[in-house]
This record gives sequence, C-alpha cells and structure tokens, in this order.
Amino acid sequence: MEMFIFRTRTHPDTTDGVLEVDGEKFCDTAERTADRLPYGTYEVKVLHPSAGTERLVICRPDKRHSVGELLAGNGTNTLRRGGIVVGEHRARGLCIRSRLTFERLLERLKEVRGQEMALYIV
Repeated sequence: MEMFIFRTRTHPDTTDGVLEVDGEKFCDTAERTADRLPYGTYEVKVLHPSAGTERLVICRPDKRHSVGELLAGNGTNTLRRGGIVVGEHRARGLCIRSRLTFERLLERLKEVRGQEMALYIV
C-alpha cells in the first residue's frame, strides 16, 4: 500500500495537506510547521499497545524507532514532533471528524496487514 501526503499550504505555525491512499484522496491533514517530518519516504505501522488504543506510527525504513504518528485530533496545538492529524479540513491547522477519519484509516490499514505500508511526504 502506498500513501502520499501532499502539503498544500504552509503557514508559520501550521501546515495543511492531503493524504492519498493508493492514488485516491482519503482525507486532509494538519501538522505543526516547526515539528513536521522532513520530505521523504517512511513506513507506517499499526501498533497494538497493551493499554488498548491502536496507534499508527511513522518510522524511517532503515530504523526501528518511531519518528511520528498519524493521529485523531482537531488541531495542531498539542501535537508532538512528527504528529500528523487526519480529518476534514475546516480552517488553517484544523481538521474536523478526525476520530471517524482515523478509525477509517486504521481499518483500511488492517485490511492489508502484512504488506508494506509506505508513506511518501512530498
């Protein structure tokens, strides 16, 4: 599976974009400009922590540790470094229906479990 994040608007504090999955628009994204991941190729992994809530972590292909995460959340104010909020763009740095979008993305990624899930930030 291939995913692309196309950054469409960059402001001093936030960066908005579009997430495409296998060539089709899936949702919008929001990042904190100062803490966003560099352009490049990454892997996305579904983690099942013992606490219960599944996570979509972003890793460099040649490394094992996480460099970011695809998340549910409305805005970018509380994001950690490498955090990318998914949802429907409402305003600069703000996505709505984020939890629903995150759950849909998680289900889509679970369908292809075992396949490589590449994320390209362009």
